[in-house]
Amino acid sequence: MHSATARPGRAAVVAVLTLLLCAYVLPHVAGALGFSSRTCIPVGGNSSVGGESHVGDNSSVGNNSSVGDESPVGGCCTDTTVGGNSSVGGQSQVGDNSSVGACLAAPTTLSVSLVASAEIAASALSPRDDAITHQLISAPPDTTVAAIATLEGTNSVTATGSVTYSVYSDSACTQRVNTGTPEHIITPGTLPPSRPTTLKTPGTYSWQASYSGDAANAPSTSTCGADGSSIVISPLATPKPTTLTMTLSPGATSQHDGRWWHDEHTIAVLAGHSVTASATLDGANASSATGTVTYTVYAKDEQGSAVSSDTEAVTDGTIANSNPVTLDAGLYLWQASYSGDALNQASRSQIATEFVIPTRVRPPGCGHFRRQ
Repeated sequence: MHSATARPGRAAVVAVLTLLLCAYVLPHVAGALGFSSRTCIPVGGNSSVGGESHVGDNSSVGNNSSVGDESPVGGCCTDTTVGGNSSVGGQSQVGDNSSVGACLAAPTTLSVSLVASAEIAASALSPRDDAITHQLISAPPDTTVAAIATLEGTNSVTATGSVTYSVYSDSACTQRVNTGTPEHIITPGTLPPSRPTTLKTPGTYSWQASYSGDAANAPSTSTCGADGSSIVISPLATPKPTTLTMTLSPGATSQHDGRWWHDEHTIAVLAGHSVTASATLDGANASSATGTVTYTVYAKDEQGSAVSSDTEAVTDGTIANSNPVTLDAGLYLWQASYSGDALNQASRSQIATEFVIPTRVRPPGCGHFRRQ
């Protein structure tokens, strides 16, 4: 009798406590934890007041609830759940199969520039913005080249980890010829250059860089064949023979008063009058010739010492004249020499003779001076 009257009282108390739990306690706890609160329905499913009651059997609070399902966190997170498959009352799971803060690394972009190895030291670790970067470049065999990678991204200024450079013998990066070792980042955000590579065989070479990534930066790989990441090693051209022809001309004073004489390889002027040399270059590649021509005057004596030397530029095959030369009375020899360039062989002109005549003496074999 005592037991029968007590059972409804206990069931009522339990029901009231359950309602308080759902209505007040759980919402406050969920709010403090950052979970979304949901109505506690059903409460005491399949339970009875009076008889064998079950509180929480087969009942759920926030079953299959999720916070931020498939929402990106830091740029790449998916399938992030909080409280997934959780229940209060029987086989409860709080946070099972959930991930918070995973995949926080931000996407990155990697690019590559090439520099001559000697420029690495001059530029520290910064890419050079000159003729050999940002374009497909050409160089002769035995050129030594290094690559510098630049990382971009939301968190790239703090990037750590390493970068690895690979060299390929084609612009599609399918034929690898050199795989470098990882170069570790010492200064955050500044990627170290590759180790220098000497290219001996003609062909097209491309660099590709791979960044390892870190907690805040996702791994990335540069685009093969992108602007500035390839170089063409061209065979050395064989310089073609050249012919240099020199002509001597009297200075303005001699031309004015007619006191000069010359033939193809000889000129005679009175003492105190100047002579100027000009030269022309012939050859298969002469029209594009560069370099210099040096006009040298030698004294025709036992020593044969040079008494005058004048070097002038060659631009697209055009050679500048020498400066006017005024000599004392005597016999002199002139010769011009061309330096040559990558496409043109060096050469020398024929020797020309200059007679400088004392003012009271006429040139040998000539009855008088004559105009030409």
